[in-house]
Amino acid sequence: MSTYRQHRENLHIVLIMIKKGRLISRNYAANYFNCTPETIGKWINELKEEGHLIKYSRSLQKYCYENPKED
Repeated sequence: MSTYRQHRENLHIVLIMIKKGRLISRNYAANYFNCTPETIGKWINELKEEGHLIKYSRSLQKYCYENPKED
């Protein structure tokens, strides 16, 4: 069981990995964090609920962070 602070740090690391294009799959991240792919999916959904624009690109085969377009 992780503490709130550890959880927030893990979310931050996942977000950085996505922004830098290094999160290629939930399995990859699960190995990195020593948890299940389902946990990584929950973390990604939590980041989305916080307003981060995260999508999985089938063509690139990795998670991508979308920058909102300014008008």
